[in-house]
Amino acid sequence: MGTHDTVAPMAGTLVLPPMEIPPACRLSVVVCLVVAARPFVGLAQTRPGTPVQPTTIRRTADRAISLIPIRSIGSEHGEWDAFGRIAQVAIRRDGSLVVLDPSIPAVLLFGPDGRYRQSMARKGDGPGEVRAPAYVANIRGDSLVVFDAGHRRGLVYDAALRYVRTIRFPPHLAIRRLIYDSTADRLLASGFGPGEKFGVHALALDGTLLDRYVPTPSRPELLGFQTSFLAGFVAPWRDGGFVFADQSPYRLRFYDARGRERRRCVMDPDPTDDPAQFVFARGITMGVRNVSAWKHVAGILLIPGERTPTYIVPVMTGREGRQYWDFVTESCERIARFTGPTSWYYPSAIAGDAVAIVDWGEVPMVHLARLQLR
Repeated sequence: MGTHDTVAPMAGTLVLPPMEIPPACRLSVVVCLVVAARPFVGLAQTRPGTPVQPTTIRRTADRAISLIPIRSIGSEHGEWDAFGRIAQVAIRRDGSLVVLDPSIPAVLLFGPDGRYRQSMARKGDGPGEVRAPAYVANIRGDSLVVFDAGHRRGLVYDAALRYVRTIRFPPHLAIRRLIYDSTADRLLASGFGPGEKFGVHALALDGTLLDRYVPTPSRPELLGFQTSFLAGFVAPWRDGGFVFADQSPYRLRFYDARGRERRRCVMDPDPTDDPAQFVFARGITMGVRNVSAWKHVAGILLIPGERTPTYIVPVMTGREGRQYWDFVTESCERIARFTGPTSWYYPSAIAGDAVAIVDWGEVPMVHLARLQLR
């Protein structure tokens, strides 16, 4: 299996797309860019179907986790690797890394040896230029698309990483994750915005909105940037399906290829099942008494090669921002938990057994490591 970020049938090994930036970085990168706009209408929007009974995530016998270092990229004063803020990382088939830094802004390529190769986009408003590169997804033929939150558009690069065209995204969405669905040759984007009633959007590779999934209640009392905190994360599941992870409460919802919910895993206890309270708990609008008990899901990644679809779910909890990674199966079993060396030790992409980790320490870095789950 190559390192392409695709949603493939379960007959083969699944490889997942890069992860989201953590909540502390989102406000400055994407959230404040949300603009009020009317959602798209007239689509074949997903039917809710039969209500699914939630299953509590239960702890089973812990499996051992090892992260074996391969290489690290980042320095304090380097010409190209002195990162300001790393939004996301993509792993390509040849082992090279694409790093998005919205603070420069830049889309940077580092070779399999960790050395800088090229800058794929520069700051500006013209074709192929960026203002706030936020998310990246590998698509067919080793091409990739970079979502620029500053312009609400995607930049498409061919297999040689040459810019070829621009695609438009729904302007009202604060996108949280972008993955490629190879079974239908489309993009799946999780996001939220003013007036939006769905959490996942299916897009053609030219940006045309095809369908919407995961019905989500509208919250008119929230401002534009606040509604973006209601957005969740999307990752591949079986046979063209997907799993949707809410930011809060801690909840994983599994959907088939037609957008029908088939399974729901929840972590108890949670202060409330109202996602809007998560916005309040973060101090954006108001406080809540039990914020110290809050669990905030910061992304989701599918681990390739497991017999049962298994996901890394990075979680933050409490006011102190303590972070850990839960390893959760589709059958709602937590088979392992990993705590990194720092509060911001964040899994951003997986390809094969390699995981790209963003470290928001004093000197922002990208660590490539081999993941072993025994």
